[in-house]
Amino acid sequence: MSASWPASAASFELKTEPTVHSEPFVFSFTSETNQNYFIQQSRGFHSLWEPFQTLVGTGERFFITNQLKDPAHFFRVESRPASNLVLEPFLPVLNDGLISLPDAIVGKPLDQKISPAPGGTPFYELRIETTSAIPGIQLSLVSNLSAQAQVRISGNPTIFGNFIFSVAAMDGAGQNISNHYQLRVIGPPVLFQTTPVRSKAGEALSFAPAVQGCGPFRWRSLSGQNPPGIQMSGAGTFFGTPTAAAAERNESGLFTNVVEITDSFRDRLTGELQPQTTITTMVHKVRLSYQLNLHADRPNGPSFGSSCASCHDQDFKPDFSDPSATSLIFVSSGDGGECGTFRDFVVPLGLDESLVFGKITEPDCGSRMPQGKPPMSKVKITRVARWILELTESDTD
Repeated sequence: MSASWPASAASFELKTEPTVHSEPFVFSFTSETNQNYFIQQSRGFHSLWEPFQTLVGTGERFFITNQLKDPAHFFRVESRPASNLVLEPFLPVLNDGLISLPDAIVGKPLDQKISPAPGGTPFYELRIETTSAIPGIQLSLVSNLSAQAQVRISGNPTIFGNFIFSVAAMDGAGQNISNHYQLRVIGPPVLFQTTPVRSKAGEALSFAPAVQGCGPFRWRSLSGQNPPGIQMSGAGTFFGTPTAAAAERNESGLFTNVVEITDSFRDRLTGELQPQTTITTMVHKVRLSYQLNLHADRPNGPSFGSSCASCHDQDFKPDFSDPSATSLIFVSSGDGGECGTFRDFVVPLGLDESLVFGKITEPDCGSRMPQGKPPMSKVKITRVARWILELTESDTD
C-alpha cells in the first residue's frame, strides 16, 4: 500500500507541509483560524480529485486518518478564507467543466445534497436552474433562506443518462456563486425486449434488441440455441434466414437462449473500464411459412401442394396449385357452391371465419376435405390452425 503527497498540492495555500505518520494512513497539518480546509483524495495520477473531508480552521493541528483500499492513493488540502462563499461539492471537475455528482443507479433510491460549506455569511439563498427533468428524481430546496439551506436530490431514477443542472447561491453579504453539475444515472444493461423475437421461415431477419445502459455492448450465448439458420453477433444482432424445420420445432417454433450482455461502463473518476453484466433470457419465435411449411411436402404437414392441388387450382378455387398464400388470404369463395356466398378461404387470426380450416375439421357445408382421402391428422390440422393464428392482415404468406 502506498501513499504520497503529489507535487500539484503545492498550488494550495498551506503554511506547513503535511506530515505522513503511519499506516493506516495518517497525515497532519497545522490549521489557521479564519480558514476553511477542503481535504481531497484521488485514486491515481490520472484520476480526478474528489471531496474527502471539510474542516474549519481552529489554529490547532489536524490529524487525518484513512484506511487505504486502493494500490495508489493521494490526498491534498485546499485552504480558502472562511469568509468565502463555497458550494459543496465542487469536485470532481470533468473535462467539460461540469462537477460530477456520485453516480445514481436505476431502480435504487438516491439521496444527495448540495449545500454551502462552512463559511460565507449566513443566511443563504439557493436557486435551482435546470433545463429538463430527471425522470424519477426530484430537486428540492430545503430550509432555504437559512444557515442550513441545501438542495436535496432524491428519488428513484428510472432512466439511464447524463443530466445537467445548476445551483446558484447568495449569502448574507451579497456574495454569489453558481456551480454546474452532472448527475450520471447508470446500472447494469437492461434489455427492453420483453416479447419474443419474431421471424418467419424462409424470410431474412436482421434484428438488434434495444438495450439501455453504457454501450457499446458485448453479447455472449450461455445456453440454449438460436433457430436453425439464425446467428447472434457479438454486438447482439440476430441475423439469417430461419429454416422450415425451425418453424416446426415442437409445433411451436419457440427457441430459448440464455445470453450474457456486458456493457462499456467506465469509472467516473479514473476513466477505467469497469464492465457490468446482465444475464437474461431471449425467446425467439419462428412463424410458419405457407410455401415452406403448408404447401410443400413436410413431415406432419398438410402438404396442400400435393394433396389438394390435383383438384383445386385456379379454375376450381381455392387454388392450391399456387405456392403463394395470396391465393387464399382474403380470397372469396364466390357466389356459387355448397358453402354459401362470398366466404373467405383464409382470414388472418380467424379460424371460424376461414373456410379452408372449416373444411378440414368439421365443415358446416359440403364434405370434409381432402375429399376421398382420410381426414387430416390432428398434428396437420394444428399446423394449419397455427399458421392462420400467426397471420396478420398485412401478410401475404
